[in-house]
Amino acid sequence: MRHRIAIIGPGRLGGALIRACIHQKLDLVAVGVRRRRRALPVRQETEPARIVQTADLILITTRDDEIATIVDKIANSGSSLQGRVFLHCSGILTSDILSPLRRAGAAVGSFHPLQTFSLQTPPPSLFHETTFYFEGDQAAQRAARSLSRALRSHMKTLRGRDKVLYHLAAVMVSGYQVALFEAGIRLLQLCGFPRAGARRMLSPLITRTVSNLVSRETADALTGPIARADVETVRKHLATIDSSAPGLAPLYRHLGMIACTISRRRNSSPALKTIKRILSR
Repeated sequence: MRHRIAIIGPGRLGGALIRACIHQKLDLVAVGVRRRRRALPVRQETEPARIVQTADLILITTRDDEIATIVDKIANSGSSLQGRVFLHCSGILTSDILSPLRRAGAAVGSFHPLQTFSLQTPPPSLFHETTFYFEGDQAAQRAARSLSRALRSHMKTLRGRDKVLYHLAAVMVSGYQVALFEAGIRLLQLCGFPRAGARRMLSPLITRTVSNLVSRETADALTGPIARADVETVRKHLATIDSSAPGLAPLYRHLGMIACTISRRRNSSPALKTIKRILSR
């Protein structure tokens, strides 16, 4: 079935989906916006309820805290929702937030792409390398799977009760990786390197690390003093970070404990127990 698609809320993700739908020549009939934009090559609507009259598959890509407001406007509009499918793209919320639409006759689901969408405009092909994770009604699942195929992407199902854990994993790997990179930049700035220079210094390291993580188990990708069970280097790290960057010390200690657990899969050295002990002080 070829769906008539509408997207409400063209932020970073919504904008990427709009470009992908146009690139794949899907039937994108309308976009819901706060105010009309000249750049969008598709019909624009400022009232979410009007979109229901034009589309049978509606994606809500607004911020999480705006979804309930959009849902209320549509549910209270008096429009017929029978035969329509609504998907929101929040990583943490379940389809339950769309319950008013379900009660009005629509099929609903959550449909989240496990991908990062930065300020830079991503190419439509980004979705070819992305998996969407779905939970919700069976009718919505069929529509979501059809859309993922049309985008040349993939889709897997997820239990609603697991969404927060799922989202936590994504934030730890993506958002907090950025925070770790920032921590590294700050430490190099303490050495006297300019910020731009620090970024250039660390870039090959992080690029290679990510490549290793994608192709290997974490125990095989782990390098550094904890992988070697090098107690004295860890002691020097702790002494220096406590004196020079005490705000980063808890982060170093917590991540070091995780690294010890990873290292034990490949290294049976009793020195790892010593490292865990000094990290936990």
